[in-house]
Amino acid sequence: MNTDLKLALSLGLSEEEWEYLKSQLERLPSFEELQMIAVMWSEHCSYKSSKFLLKRLHSAGDQVLQGPGENAGLVAWGEDQALAFKIESHNHPSFVEPFQGAATGVGGILRDIFTMGARPVALANYLRFGNLRLKNQQRLLDGVVSGISHYGNCMGIPMLGGQVQTDPCYDHNILVNVFALGVLDRSKLFRSNSAKPGAKVMIWGAPTGRDGIHGASLLASAEFEAESGQDREQKIRVQVGDPFREKLLMEACLECMSELSDELLAIQDMGAAGLTCSTMEIADKSRLGMKIDLDKVPVREEGMQAFELLLSESQERMLAVVQDGQEEKFRRILHKWGCVAECIGETTAEPTLKMSFQGEPLVNLPVSQVMEPPKLALEVQKFEVERPAQKAEIQDVREEWQVLKYLLALPGIASKRGLFRQYDSTVGAASVQGPGGEAGVLWLPQKNLDFAGAAFKGAWDEVVAEWNPFLAAQLAITECARSLACVGARPIGLTDGVNLGNPNNPKVLSQFEAIIEAMNEGMKAFNAPCVSGNVSLFNQTKSEAGSVDIFPTVFIVMLGEIEDVRKCRPKSFQESGNDVWLLEAKPPNLEMPFGSLYARRFWPEHQWRGDWPEVDWQAEKSLVEALIKAHEDELFVSVRDVADGGLAVALAEACVSGEKPFGFDGDWSTSQKRRDLLLFGEFSGRVVVEIRPEQRASFLKLSREYQLHSWRLGKLTDTGVFRLRPLCQGPVEELKAAWESCFPV
Repeated sequence: MNTDLKLALSLGLSEEEWEYLKSQLERLPSFEELQMIAVMWSEHCSYKSSKFLLKRLHSAGDQVLQGPGENAGLVAWGEDQALAFKIESHNHPSFVEPFQGAATGVGGILRDIFTMGARPVALANYLRFGNLRLKNQQRLLDGVVSGISHYGNCMGIPMLGGQVQTDPCYDHNILVNVFALGVLDRSKLFRSNSAKPGAKVMIWGAPTGRDGIHGASLLASAEFEAESGQDREQKIRVQVGDPFREKLLMEACLECMSELSDELLAIQDMGAAGLTCSTMEIADKSRLGMKIDLDKVPVREEGMQAFELLLSESQERMLAVVQDGQEEKFRRILHKWGCVAECIGETTAEPTLKMSFQGEPLVNLPVSQVMEPPKLALEVQKFEVERPAQKAEIQDVREEWQVLKYLLALPGIASKRGLFRQYDSTVGAASVQGPGGEAGVLWLPQKNLDFAGAAFKGAWDEVVAEWNPFLAAQLAITECARSLACVGARPIGLTDGVNLGNPNNPKVLSQFEAIIEAMNEGMKAFNAPCVSGNVSLFNQTKSEAGSVDIFPTVFIVMLGEIEDVRKCRPKSFQESGNDVWLLEAKPPNLEMPFGSLYARRFWPEHQWRGDWPEVDWQAEKSLVEALIKAHEDELFVSVRDVADGGLAVALAEACVSGEKPFGFDGDWSTSQKRRDLLLFGEFSGRVVVEIRPEQRASFLKLSREYQLHSWRLGKLTDTGVFRLRPLCQGPVEELKAAWESCFPV
């Protein structure tokens, strides 16, 4: 094997890609060119294993101003504004160095937002860990939450939501995905595809160091050993963030965009693959070339080599293309904010990227010919859902009170106040509902709508997805839409954070294909197209038995619009003496609680994978419309979705999660259903609502009008007793203690 091929393989290229590169160049690449192509053809930058499936995603709609392919997606907001939003992953860096990995994940997604010209106004995080009884998992959790809170708090962006779950499949490959939302004037929208020949290329922000080199190409696709820690080489590939510097860069960029919008032609965040990716993306999208002098790149370390300047993923940097002769105007603004602003080259009509270092030409790449790797011949089979070979005889639940407390204490259900209290959720004075609410809600006025607001909700169940990915995507879409409607929001778009295992495993892509098919159904049903997203592959653990993929985890975060945030209702119960009702889209035809969290924990292995009712999109839409109408009429006192744990868990949470705990008294003696199905069954299309007794007639009229089903569950009391007659009862304080036990404040 020759030396050049060995180097190519060590950088993550395959032999086929090496041969393809040589054929495109009609020569051997230089050392620097090979380094650049290796990062550009990595999964992280090229999406070479997933792009053909991502193209199938429904992304069209009258409200869509920018779909997938830019730094963030955009949807219309009122008559003259837009919302920019996206989710990004930082999984592997966070496993290697949790604080910096998570912190720079926040920094990266914020740059994606303000690169579009939007001011970030909200954040959320979606996290997955292994067994928290493992010392290393607790260390990772603490580091990740600290890193996220540090960067977001220092930036002054409120953290308004998220999701935390645990499963052994993440014991050696945690997931850290961060969502950001921003608002902009449509007249000040910036993209990376609008550069013109004869313009100047500038670097803004921080000087370049050696941190993060090969973070995109090698670390992002690394396989972690099940029984070993991470080595020093992996740790130096993790970027180091400075939120105070990013705050200055953000304000400088937004001022340049406001004051010099005509002179700023294109802009691109210098994130993964640093200068390499930002120069090639602007050149490719704008169909032009560049001449770059690497000696002019501002550095913070002495003796940096050319490939280090090209691959460094030092944070808080932007690449901007500005009109020739206008560089000094930009420098004045950037310097005022304490940021570097150096001209490092120019754009050319010839679509070739040329770079020099110390007076010597090092790079001469025909951009369009080398931007994309050769197409992969990947096998995608139709996913087949496995059913239990034999149905075991399963006894109905006993000791219901103990089961209820057990479920309330599980990490996915338990109170996250011990984590959320580290996040600033009120900075900016526009937060309406923050972490722990049914959805993140922010006051964002529109023209002629002074009290308009935006809401967002993320959801996913990876355990269901491993068994039935199509169903998991359906349930996530419906849960997001219901939760938005629970705060009075109508869905307008979504972003997806895709986290999968090894794409060379046919099962992985077949699961993803099923997920996309189901997502498209749901997006069209709710008119909420996918406008942005992220894909993270090779999330797996290497062990003696071979590589083990994580369960497919696709964080679907849906955005919604509220006409009047003053009418948003909380999800916790509010007043003793009020009635509590169940509002259902379509009662399921089930005899047992298949698929439920209860069944997964207490039934024999795999028996929970039974029949699950199909999602009725029209019924789900009717429920969403009814909830929005109820908010307009101010019919509810509180409202919450029924999700993990089923009806008993939803009621218990509503009793204990507010400022004051409430007792509950319900008579369910007339029900003929199995006790476990009634208490802990999980299926789509159900919400619990609290109303005042005098509103009962209006509530029943709403239910009939939208062809929904309603059932009076009971009433709120001050007795301190949670009673579901004749199934279970006990002190509310026991439920509260169980709910708060997992993540102590």
